Amino acid sequence: MSKKKNDLFDSIDDLFNTLNSEETAKAITDTVSNVGSEIKHSINESLKKNGYDNFGEYINANFSSSKERRRPQARRAYQTRRNFDSRYEYFMDALMSVHYDLKYRGYFKEGHQEAIHTYLVLAENYKTNLDALNLRLRNEIKDLKAVMRKQKKDAWNEGYLNGLEYIGRSLKNSKVYMMNKIQMELSMQ
Repeated sequence: MSKKKNDLFDSIDDLFNTLNSEETAKAITDTVSNVGSEIKHSINESLKKNGYDNFGEYINANFSSSKERRRPQARRAYQTRRNFDSRYEYFMDALMSVHYDLKYRGYFKEGHQEAIHTYLVLAENYKTNLDALNLRLRNEIKDLKAVMRKQKKDAWNEGYLNGLEYIGRSLKNSKVYMMNKIQMELSMQ
């Protein structure tokens, strides 16, 4: 045989040895597992953007008989039959009693919870002057709406904005509650 044919056969043998080696098998296995994990991550990310924590919630939501989609809601103070001594107590109770329906999960829920948590912490500084907190809230809502007009749809921002609007309604309701309470006390005298 000529030397050229031997070199060709040696190259083919080296190629088969490389393909049959454990390193090649490990590299292929790693590549397949990386692709699988990227697919799983992208599916989970897509589910989360659409308001579901996992695939099971997606399936449950599609099979549930409830067609009505509601925003996160809280128990009303009059439903709990509690008596609040200040606007601050009413406000804190309203923020701590938010309940999320199955549809509102994922980024929407995270944004909503972030807004509520932020204002729960801020409320400590505004215990005696919730009107100043309301002014700060209105400015933040205005700024966020301006940002959202320039961006494409984002579930986290929508949840955060919805949370801010809920906080605004809670502040207004706390004022109405205290005015009604004072009116009731004065009419009883």
